[in-house]
Amino acid sequence: MALARTLNGRVWDGWSGDLANDASEAHAAAAHSVAIDDRDPYCHYAYCWTSLVMRMHPQALAEAQRSIDLTPNFALGFLALGLVRVYIGNFSEALGALLRCLRLNPNDPQAGTFLRLRRAGSSARANAAEWKADPEAAMTRLFEGLPCAPSLAQAQRVTPFMGMMEYPNLHRGVSKPGLALVGDAALSIDPLWGIGCGWALQSAEWLAGSVGRAWMSPTDLDRGLSAYAKRHRSELAGHRFLIEDFSTGRPFNVIERLTFSAAARDPVCADAFAAFGSRFIGVGRFLRPDALARALWVNARHALSAAKI
Repeated sequence: MALARTLNGRVWDGWSGDLANDASEAHAAAAHSVAIDDRDPYCHYAYCWTSLVMRMHPQALAEAQRSIDLTPNFALGFLALGLVRVYIGNFSEALGALLRCLRLNPNDPQAGTFLRLRRAGSSARANAAEWKADPEAAMTRLFEGLPCAPSLAQAQRVTPFMGMMEYPNLHRGVSKPGLALVGDAALSIDPLWGIGCGWALQSAEWLAGSVGRAWMSPTDLDRGLSAYAKRHRSELAGHRFLIEDFSTGRPFNVIERLTFSAAARDPVCADAFAAFGSRFIGVGRFLRPDALARALWVNARHALSAAKI
């Protein structure tokens, strides 16, 4: 069991030099530990995590539940059950498991992180009048209600509280003669996806690569700025469109449901989805015909298998 958790930790934390091999060895070690002692909840907990890494979601769910069945107050079992449900898109049931984990172990940092983010977002919108009346007091009360919350009384606030219920999507022309914009100055959109810092660094790199030493010549500079604007548009326009479209609060559309569900059922689709979500590839590559065809095939195969069962 210890070997399984060690190898699995290397995979999860990004320390592995061979992800596939370490994941496979961790899974085998976890299976061996369960075979040796089927009554140890920690063995099933480890087997759950290695199964999740191997994308064996039904087995991961079963092992998490087995660890809880053996020890009903096993906090780590509820943590594993909640996170597996998150990975398969069952968010409503995931919440109950994570809350149960925190009730059993208020100090668990992983469960606490997920629930703090959820609570911060829902609380601010549900109590908008309270937040508008006194944002500092509302923020203090929010932190005081969190498990193992930091003490704001010991902290020094150096800027005013700034809150916003409806965050606007802003984008500007990234270049004009003798002028260029990078980061949020060029494109500031829905922060849900966490792309602000990454795009700021990327756009700065594109600008430096396009301009180089051309600043010494006004003609060359404007040519370089035009090249930068073209690169910025080609790299980010598709992502911007989808992010702005989803920021309205609409439900997932047909294409999103197709590709997201396929990513949960097929490693090739999962890798493509991870590359797209990390902004390593653009919309055109993510939604190219062969990728959509595979997503259709994966979901059709899943539906047929479920019908047979």
